[in-house]
Amino acid sequence: SKKITIGVFADAPPYGVMNGSGNYEGFDIDKARALADSLGASVEFVSATNASRIPMLETGKADVIIAALTNLDERAQVVALTRPYASEGQLVVVPADSPIRRYDDLAGRTVASTRGSVPATILEAEFPQAKPSLFEAVADSIQALRSGKVDALME
Repeated sequence: SKKITIGVFADAPPYGVMNGSGNYEGFDIDKARALADSLGASVEFVSATNASRIPMLETGKADVIIAALTNLDERAQVVALTRPYASEGQLVVVPADSPIRRYDDLAGRTVASTRGSVPATILEAEFPQAKPSLFEAVADSIQALRSGKVDALME
């Protein structure tokens, strides 16, 4: 069809964001455009969340997902994955005046993360004493921390 539909993040800088003009920009967006160019195709972007990325492929809502998708064995069982093109880590963010200073301090605390993300998996598996609060979008997790609805954020 000479058109490729690519699922990207709209709220996860530097990977993908939708700017004030309604255009996508970021590292993953540049990769997506390069892929479309290499195929001689036009690109249509569709917004993805951590939780929607693989279902979008399975249902045909996207031909490709380029949205900070970590290469995990369980994901490789259902979709084809490329070699990694970026490396990152997970971190815990707290307000400057928070009493949380160590991982042990997360016990009994409400910790935000994004549903379907690696940090959410780590939070649930490695910090069973914490109270996970999972959101659909990174921006929602950040807002929950800023507004004091959660004690910490793992992203």
